[in-house]
Amino acid sequence: MKAVKVPLQDAEKAKQYLLKTNNLSHTHLPLKKEGYIYFPIISPDKIAKQYPVVSVLLQKKTKKEQGLLKTAYD
Repeated sequence: MKAVKVPLQDAEKAKQYLLKTNNLSHTHLPLKKEGYIYFPIISPDKIAKQYPVVSVLLQKKTKKEQGLLKTAYD
């Protein structure tokens, strides 16, 4: 799965950017590892140069976790 590699101190800023551009994948969980967080993305073509795109193995969300997500109708 393609993901952006972001230092932990910039995680919230990167997450807001991905949400604003509708590029954060909600089917996989982010991965925190060695001072970085890897956010799953939908399309690597829509990512700004400030965030490197990498291939990483991310865990899929379970049906229960997906059910806990807020929707536009909540």
